[in-house]
Amino acid sequence: MMNTFFNILSKNLDRITRENQGSYLLILGEVKGKKIAICTKKGEHSIYAKITLEELLSSLDCREVEYNPHGLYVFAETEEELAEKTISKITRVIEASFKTT
Repeated sequence: MMNTFFNILSKNLDRITRENQGSYLLILGEVKGKKIAICTKKGEHSIYAKITLEELLSSLDCREVEYNPHGLYVFAETEEELAEKTISKITRVIEASFKTT
């Protein structure tokens, strides 16, 4: 499930791991010393991901991450497109965290 997406991310994130959570895939990684949680799911018409800093989560359950007010969503039609957009938005999530600390 989502192997292409994971493989592309693994080239851009440090200490990356994944866990299948039913219809979701949870990916944990590190960028610039910040721990990132990415929950992905294939929808009816697209694939999407929610990117959040792990420190802002009370749980690593993707159903809860999806409704957490922190983070950014990414939508795409292919795993390659999703990976490209996710990598771009990870930078924005991290930059926003430095502005608030």
